[in-house]
Amino acid sequence: MTGTMLHATGLTHGFGHRTVLDDVTLDGAAGEVVAIIGPNGAGKSTLLAALAGDLRPAAGEVRLLGRTAGEWGARRLAGIRAVLTQQWSVEFPFTARQIVEMGCTAWSGRRPAGGVGEAVAAALAAADVAHLADAPVTAMSVGERARVGLARVLAQDARILLLDEPTAALDIRHQHHVLAVARAQAATGRLVVVVLHDLNLAAAYADRIALMVAGRIEALGDPHRVLTADGLEAAFRHPIAVAHSATGVVTVNPAARSAAAVA
Repeated sequence: MTGTMLHATGLTHGFGHRTVLDDVTLDGAAGEVVAIIGPNGAGKSTLLAALAGDLRPAAGEVRLLGRTAGEWGARRLAGIRAVLTQQWSVEFPFTARQIVEMGCTAWSGRRPAGGVGEAVAAALAAADVAHLADAPVTAMSVGERARVGLARVLAQDARILLLDEPTAALDIRHQHHVLAVARAQAATGRLVVVVLHDLNLAAAYADRIALMVAGRIEALGDPHRVLTADGLEAAFRHPIAVAHSATGVVTVNPAARSAAAVA
């Protein structure tokens, strides 16, 4: 793959007697948005943690820009990849601006044009939280805190962005806003790997999609290849229809279940 920034091979890991990652191989290239989808418990978040170097798998290897996390070292690794976890909490009333400034500590000697102040302002604006810059995060809604977390990741100015369900707590407008930001980051030559539950968001914004089931990647490719009715129904164990518009847009429509069907 030309411009490969991330290369994971044979990732295998378990917790107790449960295998969570089962021989997973995945690449990511500069300029790409790669979405990881799958049912609950498929191993998506564990895979993202392994890709970030935050989890050392029992077997397999992850290389970021040609080196393992250990070869980079913790400080330099923070300048290579930025991670947005599903949940992050702050015990003290730091403002949004202060949280985003923390992302700039990963610069490790390199200083983007404009310095910290300009980088923080740009990140706050990109995540649509500039109006909350001086508000304490402890007084924000879950969705607002999620967007502040995204702003911190953007301020980190890393070449690889790893986002775990960044749209989970957001309204429709901000869900699309966050994925548009991901696409804009990829357009600058970065790699974005994002875990998503919304299959239509994955279809609309991802270049490639990895469908995970029971710790394995069952399908990998563009939305048309991965988002098929048969494949999704097998993965999610639920009736799903997939439509293709004249312009090539893929739409996923899960069937509604009646109360009688689940009683």
